Amino acid sequence: MSNYKIIGGEFEIMNPHDVQITPPHISDYSVYTYSSGRAALYNICKAKGVKGRKVFIPDYLCSSIPLTIQKAGMPYDYYSLDDNLTPNITKVDSDGVILVINYFGCIDTCNVIKHIKSILPDAAVILDNVQCPFNILRPTEADYSFTSFRKAYPVTDGAYVVTKDSSLHQPTIKSKFAQYKMAASLLKENRDKGYYEDDIYLSLFKQGEELIDGDFDTDMSEHAKMTIQELEVSRVKVLRQRNASVLLEGLNSFGIKTLIPIKKDITPLFIPVSIPNRDKIRNKLFEKNIFCPVHWPLEIDEQKQGKGLELSKTELSLIMDQRYTVSDMKMILDTIKENL
Repeated sequence: MSNYKIIGGEFEIMNPHDVQITPPHISDYSVYTYSSGRAALYNICKAKGVKGRKVFIPDYLCSSIPLTIQKAGMPYDYYSLDDNLTPNITKVDSDGVILVINYFGCIDTCNVIKHIKSILPDAAVILDNVQCPFNILRPTEADYSFTSFRKAYPVTDGAYVVTKDSSLHQPTIKSKFAQYKMAASLLKENRDKGYYEDDIYLSLFKQGEELIDGDFDTDMSEHAKMTIQELEVSRVKVLRQRNASVLLEGLNSFGIKTLIPIKKDITPLFIPVSIPNRDKIRNKLFEKNIFCPVHWPLEIDEQKQGKGLELSKTELSLIMDQRYTVSDMKMILDTIKENL
């Protein structure tokens, strides 16, 4: 077994205090809770402000988005993106629904949405903030904004939808996949004691993932609601920004540019880079137990995803979340430098 610390992968769950849950609130908006980002998007598609209209999605995205829209019984089509991942909406229907993705938490979505609405005032805008959960409870220009917490926080599940539309369905059924995630996380927390092999808890994570697509009508777990309420989000943001700064400085010294510009005052989910020998570098990181994901492997509509097809071959998302130290960031940089 490698002696390297594991960097990346599922968060271990936080054990919050058993306190009364305060419902999320933002003035003049409704906040709905769901088990996952997919469940959130599914229920948005069922809302009266969206249902029956064609949804236009970007040609660089996770395959779960078109699959979820399909399961909601909605038609969809793609729009293209420029090199800064800014939407080109010249072929979007004037009364359509436009899904905008806040890529890696680094897009100025406020100005993007204002621009869309100035051109297509009758269109509805869905903001996918899954990669930026840190500021979800802020006013938004979008008609619907949603996020998921599993990729950024120590929770098994959970998603919010922020909207002025009061017609969304609020489920109360418990999520099955979250229960598998909980069991897996509890085992992972004790993996270093040598009681069992890694594949035991990883198999539970896998079973949980396989159940997500059947959990569209389920609520966020009570455990996740309590955890989100107790999180020191300001501290999370500070640590992420510190790690991002270390990575960005190192990448700049190697002459490696990020996929899109990353300003100092934002909190990224990952640091995305595009590298021609991506697979070699990723494998070398794997050898050191550094598990950097790719956003995103193509799994649907490959012929329609121009930007997605292009980036699927070179994009690598560098880990820099609050679990890790400056030394961890330097190990990532050293590994990249050695294999350029």
